[in-house]
Amino acid sequence: MNHADDSTIRFIAKSAQEAAAIVRERLGPEGRVISVEQIMGSGLKRFVSAPRLQIVAKKVPPPEFSSKTKTSASEQAGPEAPAPLPNPTTTRAGHRRTLSCRSLLLKAGFSSRLMARLEGAERWREIGEMEAGEGLPQAIAWLRQYRAKPEPLDENSTIAFIGFAGAGKTSALLKYLARELFLYNRTPKVLQMEVDKPHMDSGLSLYCDVLGVPCFEDPSQIKGTGALLIDVPGVPPSAKKEQANLAAALKAIGTEHRVLVMNAAYENPVLERHSELGLALGATHRVYTHLDELDNVSKLWVGVLDPKCPTLFFSNGQNMVGNLVEDSFGFLIERTFPR
Repeated sequence: MNHADDSTIRFIAKSAQEAAAIVRERLGPEGRVISVEQIMGSGLKRFVSAPRLQIVAKKVPPPEFSSKTKTSASEQAGPEAPAPLPNPTTTRAGHRRTLSCRSLLLKAGFSSRLMARLEGAERWREIGEMEAGEGLPQAIAWLRQYRAKPEPLDENSTIAFIGFAGAGKTSALLKYLARELFLYNRTPKVLQMEVDKPHMDSGLSLYCDVLGVPCFEDPSQIKGTGALLIDVPGVPPSAKKEQANLAAALKAIGTEHRVLVMNAAYENPVLERHSELGLALGATHRVYTHLDELDNVSKLWVGVLDPKCPTLFFSNGQNMVGNLVEDSFGFLIERTFPR
C-alpha cells in the first residue's frame, strides 16, 4: 500500500468489498474513493483470474456548520459511506471471466480439429462448458489421463528414426544414444542403413567412434543383444516407391519401433505431411526437434495428444548430450498456460 500523503492512499484490492473495508480502516468515516482503475493479468491469465482494482482514496472532512448553514437530510444522517465501487462482474473485463473453458482452449491454440476429436468424450464436453477458471485445471487433469503415454522402450529394442530430410533424425538418434549411455549406462549398437541412396552424413559414425559405440553399415554384421538404433536417409514426401522400399527393409530386419522425427519449426501443412509419412511407414512413436526455434508451441498439441502415436521426447537444442525433454506434456502445459 502506498501513501501520497496523510490524507490520500493508493492500494490494490481484489474486490469492491475489500476496497471499502480498507478505506474505512485507513481513513475512517471521512474516507472517500476518488479513483478506481481495473488491472488485468497478462496473457491467458486475464481470462481465468478476476481483475484487480487500483484504488485512490482520500480523507474529505465534513463541512463546518454555522447557524446560517442549512443542514441537508443526508448530513443529518451522519458521514456518508465511501462511494460505491463498480462490480467487476458487470464490467467488460468481468464479462471475460465468463469465458468457457472450450473458448479458452481454442484461444490457447487447440485447433478446431483437435477439439472435435476430444469432444467424442462426454466428460470433455462437460468440462468445455465450464467457466474457464474452473474448467481449465480439470481439462489439464483429463488430458493428462487421455494422452497416450509412451512405454519405456526395451533395452533390447530395435528402433529406427525415420522422416523427411532436414527433420533432425540423426540428431534425435544421437540424443537418444547419449541418454542410454549416460543416464542408463547402456551401450546400444547403431546401424547406418542405406536403402535407395547412400548416407551423405559421416557425423554419426564419428560420434560413435568417440563414444566407443559400435556403428555398422550392414545389418548382417550385427551380433549379440542390446538395443539397435537405426539411422536411415530422409525420404521425399512424394517418393512413394522409396517409402515402400524403406518400409520393406525395416520389416526385413525386424524393426519393432519406428520413431517419426518431425521438425517442430515447420508449418502445420508440412507437419501433416510428416504425419502421413509416419502412417505409411508404420510409425509407433514421434519426436519433435528444433523446439528452441519455436515461439508458439500450441500446434504441437495435436501430435502430443495423438492416442495412436505417442511422443517419445522433444529435442530442445543442438547439444547432442542434453536438451532432451521426455515430459512433452508438462513442457506444453508450462508454455501454453504460463503461471
